[in-house]
Amino acid sequence: MSADPLRARQILTSAAARLYRADIEAADAEARLLLAWAWGSDVKDLSLTLLSDPAVPADVVHRLEDALTRRSERVPLQHITGQAPFRHLDLAVGPGVFIPRPETELLAQWGIDFLRSRPRGSRQVLDLCTGTSALALSLATEVGGTSATGIELSPTAYRWAQKNIENHARALSRCGSQCTVTQGDALQFFPNCPVDLVVSNPPYVDRARQPKLPEVEADPEIALYGGGEDGMEFPRALIAHAARIIVPGGALAVEHAEYQGQQMRDAFANAGFERVEVHRDYTGRERFTTGFTPHEETHVAAL
Repeated sequence: MSADPLRARQILTSAAARLYRADIEAADAEARLLLAWAWGSDVKDLSLTLLSDPAVPADVVHRLEDALTRRSERVPLQHITGQAPFRHLDLAVGPGVFIPRPETELLAQWGIDFLRSRPRGSRQVLDLCTGTSALALSLATEVGGTSATGIELSPTAYRWAQKNIENHARALSRCGSQCTVTQGDALQFFPNCPVDLVVSNPPYVDRARQPKLPEVEADPEIALYGGGEDGMEFPRALIAHAARIIVPGGALAVEHAEYQGQQMRDAFANAGFERVEVHRDYTGRERFTTGFTPHEETHVAAL
């Protein structure tokens, strides 16, 4: 006599318990996400499915079992599902590319607000160290008439960026925007003409202060560590470079660690940026800094 099939609520409870035992902090939420993924659904639809508590097909159970095993071994959730949500985007991710974090969405929003304040034709964007192209794609798909270019040194991350741009070609077309990616060194890239906005989530982590978490260590080192005693070697160079390629009255927005706010203020000021401001993330920590290049009349007045 065959055993009764497993029901959805029972499967979900068991999955969450297993993730708790593996010290996964958001075990309940991740169990829901993994069950939805294994079922070829999303979390919203899964919630409706749970109301009737149907039997779970055997192939879904097997797929979920494999996912739980990998997650219990601390494989990043996004590497299992192959996707990372970022604002309205679903980005393809995997080994070799930095997984975008929710706090970077606030930097994207600042860039979007800046671009919307400018006329069409003045929305040229560079995303330095683009990774998945999360920032470039968000700006280009949310602000019509934007031309965004991502610069990425890592060949592997470059391929992920290409894939994501291809995946969102229809959204770009709908709003009349363009998004491309170029493989190269962000500190050596010079656009054909100055751009209106540079955004960046560069490597900035101070290696000595980085917690030893398996999920963090899954990110490529080239995307994490900024160099120097404070992790600021690369960000300082990037800020100085950005000052040379932004139009007068244009802007720069750079993400950083919560302990680097003052260093970022100094780096922006030393590069000649005005109206420098440090912004906080969802948890109240200082997370990114913005500044503006002087208008041409400012230069004239200073002569």
